[in-house]
Amino acid sequence: MNEDQINISKLDQNFWNERWKNNETGWDIGYASPPIDEYISQYKNRDAKVLIPGCGSGYEAALLSSKGYSDITVVDISPEACERLEKKFKNHSNVQVLCEDFFKLQGYFDLIIEQTFFCAIPPSMREEYVQKAHSLLSKKGKIAGVLFNKNFDKPGPPFGGRIEEYQKLFDGFFILKKWKTAIIVLLQEGMQKYLLSSKKIIKHEYHEKNIGKTDKIIRICLALIIAISYFTNLISGTVAIALGAFALILLLTSFINFCPIYALFKIKQTNMKNSFLRNWNFQRGFRLILGIAIIIQSILMKEWLMAAIGGLFTLMPILNVGCCGGSTCCDMPSEKTQKLETQNNDITYEEIRS
Repeated sequence: MNEDQINISKLDQNFWNERWKNNETGWDIGYASPPIDEYISQYKNRDAKVLIPGCGSGYEAALLSSKGYSDITVVDISPEACERLEKKFKNHSNVQVLCEDFFKLQGYFDLIIEQTFFCAIPPSMREEYVQKAHSLLSKKGKIAGVLFNKNFDKPGPPFGGRIEEYQKLFDGFFILKKWKTAIIVLLQEGMQKYLLSSKKIIKHEYHEKNIGKTDKIIRICLALIIAISYFTNLISGTVAIALGAFALILLLTSFINFCPIYALFKIKQTNMKNSFLRNWNFQRGFRLILGIAIIIQSILMKEWLMAAIGGLFTLMPILNVGCCGGSTCCDMPSEKTQKLETQNNDITYEEIRS
């Protein structure tokens, strides 16, 4: 395919899928980018939620997994690329593969790894990229990666740029920490700038959205079930008033995409499936079974207070909060872990050549 003839408006899912099917992957250097490898080695929070958009062959994800990172999400718009990634990471429970458009992605992450995705999108979409990355990061989130410090003669992709452009672009949403020159030879042409940027808290952000699409659907469905139960006289009196108030809360939190309980327990949802399936142990399973049993028995006896307690016992393991929030029940962070997290703020970088 002649890159001179590529129409920017056609850089869609079909375009990238054809590139993968025809093995036209000139951006693939065959291993994790050295600057990213260097950064990952110094980023000590192994429990951080990491996102890699436009992840391609997933070398960076494999590197993260090998270093013990527990929550890695890789995103690519190409079904062919995602099929290969699914096979590659089928035995890696800590790696989730999403075949989605990055710009429609929902969730929260602590770290975004940028490797050849920024340069693959048209320059006209870069401002939207920065805003989307900002919205996906937690309050102390970071974005780290490599950007070309060169404009190319041929039309992209890849699309180049200069450090001055990037600084102006990111400045409104991020605090730029480090720019370091990194030379990556082989299949990647030109000088690249190493980027490390921390999220800037925008003043008009009163709260972070912490409800995903699946969560929102569940809340609306529960509210509808309560409404139907009321109008069909299945519930009445005090119970109807209490459940009606609960339904209104479900609808309100769905509308504003924010749940105060999630904020209280510091639950950041990438999606409900990811939160529910991971880190199960005996205590968490026992609590779920106990909660369901209490709910069923309480409904049969019409003991609504006990039913609410059963609901609490059921929600805690489903949301993976409370003493089931760790990989083992009541597992407190060690002094070593706290030290490692503190060291994240004192990262230094050297020029990397390969």
